[in-house]
Amino acid sequence: MAVESSGSGLAFPRWCRPFNTGVSALTGVLNKIFAQFPAQAQQCVQAAQKVSAVFTAMGQNPQTIQITDRLGARIFFLADGTTRFASTGFHQAVVVNGRVYDALTGPAGMTLADYILKLKSLNIDPVITNL
Repeated sequence: MAVESSGSGLAFPRWCRPFNTGVSALTGVLNKIFAQFPAQAQQCVQAAQKVSAVFTAMGQNPQTIQITDRLGARIFFLADGTTRFASTGFHQAVVVNGRVYDALTGPAGMTLADYILKLKSLNIDPVITNL
């Protein structure tokens, strides 16, 4: 992947070059990814790959995690109870420096503890594994 320096010491993939102005750029890039892959699109794998690429380009060490339900649910719903965000029996997100990033958390991310509480509020009994 082609990478360019932002002048701030951070390096971004060329596809996110319009946002490469520093930490606020990260919010812009993640917003763009989550707009392209909103939770209801059920494209968490693609979103996780792009989020991971951004953090890797910034010199971070992102880890992709997979979330399944302890009771084996195959369909995960958003808070409205009808909109699906996964129908494969799993969901993927990215963890960087103790924060989880996906379309459920938005660009600010969440601590893993808060993320688990969020999943439980969606009636998911999460089992989290690293990929």
